Amino acid sequence: MIASKKGTNKSGALNLLSVALQEIEEMLAERDDDDDECNEEETQQQLLIDHFSFEELFNVISKNGNNMILAVYDEMTTFYGLLDLFKPNGCSHDRKTLLNLYNGGKWSRNFRSVQGKMNNTSFNIAGFIQPYYVVELLHRDDHDGFNDRQLFDVPPEIEVNYRDLETELPTHIPSFKDVFQCVIDLHESPKTYSFGEDAMKSFIEYHDALNERKRSTIDNDIRGVLSKAKGQSARLATILHVADHCIKSATNQLNETNVRQLAPRTTSPRQLAPNLDD
Repeated sequence: MIASKKGTNKSGALNLLSVALQEIEEMLAERDDDDDECNEEETQQQLLIDHFSFEELFNVISKNGNNMILAVYDEMTTFYGLLDLFKPNGCSHDRKTLLNLYNGGKWSRNFRSVQGKMNNTSFNIAGFIQPYYVVELLHRDDHDGFNDRQLFDVPPEIEVNYRDLETELPTHIPSFKDVFQCVIDLHESPKTYSFGEDAMKSFIEYHDALNERKRSTIDNDIRGVLSKAKGQSARLATILHVADHCIKSATNQLNETNVRQLAPRTTSPRQLAPNLDD
């Protein structure tokens, strides 16, 4: 989650991610169309979702071969406001289900329109939220650690003059679509990542430092964040590792394509020789 104030072009930034994944959805749909035996409504994969019922969410994820879905929101407060909206007596069943999906757990449900079981899930949330609401969520509405598991980033605001705006992506930078496609291809089946020796040493030092900080902190909101930060740091390391790999892979492919396009055409000796028949 990106925490930013009003007027920081949140919608434009989110569209960069959404459009890239929508292009991949269209590509997957075209690939499925090549199989005449496929029922388009039953097999079409959907990588993006916003407002949903859990019955719809189960139906959408089950169509994806890797059980992966990304929920995107321009304002995350909309998402939080819909959780447990129709549950009696403030039941937090929605939050518990999403926690399980976020952690990659199994999901077995019997809805009216769809039934089934998934052994692995990957439910991710991305979006923007105003800094004020982050504090409110952590303080007021986190009895089950749901918000503590969210990764909030507060980047510095950068004012860009109109003449400095980039209207097109530079040719040496890969598109989000190519990077996302690499991530999807890498995880067609579940994959396990492990720390190297140096990374493990750093993680242990960070882990123990968090414990020391937690022991000296009396604020329960902060203590909850510190407890979940251990696992979140490992998740973030994995995300950055995969992103770095796929950015390099997509960049190399782009450079190879550019070289082929810029390479001069070679002419065979036969084409240079005079036509002796004339």
